[in-house]
Amino acid sequence: TGFAPNWRSASQPTSRNAWLRNLTSARTALGSVADVVAEAYQPMARILIVDDEPDIREVIRFALEAAGFETQEAADAGAAYEMIQRDPPDLLLLDWMLPGRSGLDLAKQLKGDPNTEDLPIIMVTARTEERDLIKGLGGGADDELTQPFSPRELIALLKALT
Repeated sequence: TGFAPNWRSASQPTSRNAWLRNLTSARTALGSVADVVAEAYQPMARILIVDDEPDIREVIRFALEAAGFETQEAADAGAAYEMIQRDPPDLLLLDWMLPGRSGLDLAKQLKGDPNTEDLPIIMVTARTEERDLIKGLGGGADDELTQPFSPRELIALLKALT
C-alpha cells in the first residue's frame, strides 16, 4: 500500500512530515552515494609514450586507451623532455634506443631534476642481457619491459605503478 497524501488535508500533517523526512533522507543518501562514486572514480593515469617507431607508438597507444589510460606521444628524447617540462605525465613509457639522445640519458636527467625525480619511468627495451637491465634500473628506470611484450603485461605493469 503506497502513501499518496492529500497535501491540503489538515488530517495528515504527521504523515506529510514523515514523508518529507524520508524524502530528505533519501536525497541525503543519494547525495552520499554520488559522493562515494565521484571519490571512487579516479581517471586513469596520463602516460607519455616515447618511441621513434610510429607503428609501435600506435599499438601501445591503442592498448593503453582501450584500458582507459590517457596518452601522449613523442618520437624522441628532446620532444619528450619539452612535453614533460610543460605538463608532466603520470608515467613515462620510454624506449631505450632513440635517435640522437637515448632514453637512458633522458631518464638520468629526469631523475636528477627535483621537479621530475618522482616521475615513474618504464624503460622499454629489446635488450635482454642482465647487465643492460642493471644499467637501465641504475640509470633511472623504475622498471623495464622487454620487447616483445603483451598488451596485458604492459597494462598490468602500468596499473601497478600508477
